[in-house]
Amino acid sequence: MDRDTSTTTPSLALRASNVFAYALLIVVNVLVNTGLIGPSNAEVSGRFPTPLTPAGWAFSIWGLIFGLEGVGTIYQALPYGYNSEGTKQRIVNAIGFGWQLGWYCEMGWQLCFMLETPGGMFLSAILLVQATLSFGSSLLGLYRLKERNGSLSSPFLYAAFFLPTSINTAWLSVATSVGILVVPVSYQTSFNLDIPATILAASVTCLGVVAMQRARDSAYGLTLIWSLVAVYGSQPESKAVKAASLACIVVTCLFTVMSVLRRRSPREVEQASPEIRQPLNTTRTSSLH
Repeated sequence: MDRDTSTTTPSLALRASNVFAYALLIVVNVLVNTGLIGPSNAEVSGRFPTPLTPAGWAFSIWGLIFGLEGVGTIYQALPYGYNSEGTKQRIVNAIGFGWQLGWYCEMGWQLCFMLETPGGMFLSAILLVQATLSFGSSLLGLYRLKERNGSLSSPFLYAAFFLPTSINTAWLSVATSVGILVVPVSYQTSFNLDIPATILAASVTCLGVVAMQRARDSAYGLTLIWSLVAVYGSQPESKAVKAASLACIVVTCLFTVMSVLRRRSPREVEQASPEIRQPLNTTRTSSLH
């Protein structure tokens, strides 16, 4: 049985290391963003602007992401909910170590970013790519879980695990694009970044379309809309990037609406593997030890 369908209670090592990594993430964010160990992310971003840098208000989404991930981290550590039905086990096993690996990369990115050197920006971009891949891996695991077991019937489990994974992955895809563009800016090159920025914006949008088409992930789409609107509003000079951002917003809005309207057909449910097909809910509470 693979990681995504395993009803085995996640190991204590996984659950405890998730708690440790999350706690460390919060500490590092407080230290960095309060300027206690150097310039804050906002200050550094202001000194290294790119055509895709979003407006400042967009970064408030980190509060939502960290809050939801905190709920999921605490709940996955508790024995409650690990029952014979196996819903919670499947979800936590599907995420695996993806969350904490992504967190460590996010922490490393912040520390490298505050160095404000070309080498630091290069390492920051690499860490952002890895963070996106880590959360993306967990998101794919959750997608496979939904495909095999049907829709999630518990709003709490959705909010604690699916929602933060989706939002973080979508936001990181945009942050990674910005991080890539920061590298040539840090080297003070005269190269016009409008074309690379347009390509990156289109690529991020295409990834979002795939997510919405595959899993009807409207949260992913809404996060991209949030990000792209912030990019559009922060580009008074670059007409090319502004136009590309607007086009990406329109496309993302269209597919987000489609993802909300689409419903899984009965035929698709019947085609799911009968050995693992069952609603993802939490109606039983007998604890497994």
